[in-house]
Amino acid sequence: MNPMKSDRSQVRDLKGQVSLYGREVVPLIREVLASGGSFDLTVSGTSMSPTLKPERDQVRLKAPQRKMPEKYPILFFQRDDGTYVLHRKIRGGRQGLWVINGDAQAWTECIQPGQVIGVVYEIRRKGRWIPVRDKKYRLWVFWWRRTRILRPLIFRVKRGLNCYIFKHGR
Repeated sequence: MNPMKSDRSQVRDLKGQVSLYGREVVPLIREVLASGGSFDLTVSGTSMSPTLKPERDQVRLKAPQRKMPEKYPILFFQRDDGTYVLHRKIRGGRQGLWVINGDAQAWTECIQPGQVIGVVYEIRRKGRWIPVRDKKYRLWVFWWRRTRILRPLIFRVKRGLNCYIFKHGR
């Protein structure tokens, strides 16, 4: 998931809220989190689907701690190529690296803990904030993590059903 789509920063007023886009917002995120605050970020990519829906869901970030408080936390981090991503930590790897995976992906990547900018501790879905410690959310994560090997098949079936519904109506 790439919440930082553009290199140019844009500001717009949306019902009294200011929304920032682009790489220029990351220093602000770092500053807010370093001072003990939290930062709300709107999801823009599809790599965390179906857990997070682009342009609908938001995440609330806090500064990373030495020890991750939750199993399978969602991390906001910077890749080696400079892109900013929101993916889930699935386990610790060798040589101090962490294995990361988007919920809509079957493949993994490794990052260093120092690449993490923030950790998601709440998700806003349909206007309601859901803490990552919520039992229903944790049950969803538990189930979804175990389907990683089956995801290509799950997504293929879902696409086929969507095509069928689109062609033939409901």
